Amino acid sequence: MHSKLYSLLSSLNNKMLISIESYLNATFGSNHEYILLYNAITRHLAAPTNQFIKESIFADIYPDKSFDDQKWRLINSQVLKKIERHLAVQKILENNELMHLKILETYKELNLKSHYESHLKTARKSFANARIKDTNHHDLLIELEHEQSEFLLSQKRNQKLNIQETLDQVDISFLIKKLKFACSALAHESVFSINYDYGILQIGLESIKYLDLSQYPALDLYYSCYLMLREPDQLDRFVNFRKNISRYQNYFKKSEIRSIYLLGINMCIRRLNKGDQQFGKIGLEMYEEALNNKHLFINNKLSRYSYRNIAMMAIRSGDFIWANKFTEDYKVYLKKSDMNSAYHLNKALIHYHQSELEAARDNIIEADFKDHLINLAAKTLQAKIYFELDEYNLLLSHLDSMEMYIIRKKVLGYHKQNYKNFISFSRKLIRLPQYDKKKKLKLKDQINEEKILIEKKWFNQQLA
Repeated sequence: MHSKLYSLLSSLNNKMLISIESYLNATFGSNHEYILLYNAITRHLAAPTNQFIKESIFADIYPDKSFDDQKWRLINSQVLKKIERHLAVQKILENNELMHLKILETYKELNLKSHYESHLKTARKSFANARIKDTNHHDLLIELEHEQSEFLLSQKRNQKLNIQETLDQVDISFLIKKLKFACSALAHESVFSINYDYGILQIGLESIKYLDLSQYPALDLYYSCYLMLREPDQLDRFVNFRKNISRYQNYFKKSEIRSIYLLGINMCIRRLNKGDQQFGKIGLEMYEEALNNKHLFINNKLSRYSYRNIAMMAIRSGDFIWANKFTEDYKVYLKKSDMNSAYHLNKALIHYHQSELEAARDNIIEADFKDHLINLAAKTLQAKIYFELDEYNLLLSHLDSMEMYIIRKKVLGYHKQNYKNFISFSRKLIRLPQYDKKKKLKLKDQINEEKILIEKKWFNQQLA
């Protein structure tokens, strides 16, 4: 099992790794044990086919010592802490607004009035011209207003303070946060049988009516997102949300705007599930917009989940050319460990939904994921292909293997029961006498009465 240090370094891009190497070299020197360990791990990352042997790396760092597991754990922990600190500092340095606040705080503590007042003007200009105006930006604005009030009080107590500005900014920040988490709650309610208490949100919604929302991009976008999720059948709500996400997307960091895009895309999926086919095309347009702006990428990589979900949106919309082009063009953005399996799963899905079963079978056998849930989804597709090709012996063997996989991986809760039911009904489907209508209807009733079975529609198609 790899250490936390190894896992962290394997998740970083080249720019971050170069920054860490420079920091360690500058701080400790090129021959220090920290940099020797770092270099050993990064060499392994660059050549992943080599076996990672901690005893061998330990010998490189301490050639005159025998392997000491406690020493090995200690140096890994020490280097991890150094790197965590460096990454945290880099995050602060990347945030100009936070840097300004820290400079102002320092000048206040040193009682350097002229320095403080001069830098306050610089800070306010920086805040006003900031490109990112997301949730965090408004929180920092509160700190800026509060910081100025604290400084004015330290200079002279009986003078006018900017408390009203602080109060106003607190209101805006609160409304943004409340709507942000309300959107998450509404999205969760749409999937799970749960109802949330939204507290004083209604009071906040009343106050929003009196604001010029164009001054607050984050508030305007989250408000339109909330209305879309609260009233999913109102097309004008979705249209306004989509207009706002296009208008305001550049005011957010990638991680936040990615989550907002996914809320809209999931709404498209819900509408598509209800038979509203226009939302398939709209969903693809939103995916394309998000892809072109790199909103769905993390460290310039596309997750295997997004890769599959985007292709499935195109497949369900009947646009197989788009699905195939996307699968080919974006394969290079997958992690190396996911690339082969994710690519062949997409190709299998495209072929399967075009009734090209042999091609689907040839691709699906290449898909083998470490993630047990996506692997089980692939195994389910493989089972469906075997059945539709009348390869019943292969299917029975595959179902046995699938059952053992579930037992071995200890898939829990809803997912475990769903796949157990799929296996059980698949076996009954194979053994069903072809012309026995009574037994066919009985099996169909059992399937439709089962609450935990995702592939219910497929079973009904086979029994039609």
